[in-house]
Amino acid sequence: MQLFVQSLLSRRTLCVHFDESFPQAVDVQATIAEREGVPAHWLQLLRHGRRLEPGERLCPGDWLRCVSTLPGGKGGFGSMLRAIGAQIEKTTNREACRDLSGRRLRDINHETRLKRWVARQAEAQRERRRPLEAPRHTLDDPEFQRQRDLLPDRVQEAVSHGLTVGSKRPKTGGGPPKKRRAPLWLGAPEMPSSEDSGEEEEEEKESGGEGESREEGEGTGKRTDESDGPAGEAGGSDQPRKSPSPP
Repeated sequence: MQLFVQSLLSRRTLCVHFDESFPQAVDVQATIAEREGVPAHWLQLLRHGRRLEPGERLCPGDWLRCVSTLPGGKGGFGSMLRAIGAQIEKTTNREACRDLSGRRLRDINHETRLKRWVARQAEAQRERRRPLEAPRHTLDDPEFQRQRDLLPDRVQEAVSHGLTVGSKRPKTGGGPPKKRRAPLWLGAPEMPSSEDSGEEEEEEKESGGEGESREEGEGTGKRTDESDGPAGEAGGSDQPRKSPSPP
């Protein structure tokens, strides 16, 4: 019968022949120990990951694996490890770990610290500029606020009263319009307005027209006197003179 056994030292697969049809595991173990030069009680045979018992029969064409046995120690190592683990300080440095997206916690923490630093720098810059800004004056006077709220109503009432009084005032007769008084200028020479210049031109035209009419009247009077003088003289010369009546 032929079996395939993985060697313990070389890790190669060995083909082992037996005269028996179904050899026992202890016979195969002795044959492998003789070939490898290792004591038989140091070896163990595994088939499909399961340990074979010494009296278990094997089938032709089985694949076996030869492994060495490890000397076992005394128990209690787990309790000792737990006791030592309680004394060991647990680390809190998790920056080498990664989050679910694959980023390292070190990079995330660094980005967070950088954002906080930028925010603090902006606040410090505003604090440095605050003394340079102009002071803001605030007025907190309840009486002033009350008067300010009542001011629109008072203005509306005053305008309504003024319109009512103006409509009730009787109209005056048509007379010469009063000359508008020029405003008083402080610190600057008085400049004539367009209305004043227009009124002055009208007054000059009226005064000029009256003077011309007067001159024309005087001229016509003189001409009539001159014409009457010679004519009277001529008429007196033509008419016979009356003799005085006797007493």
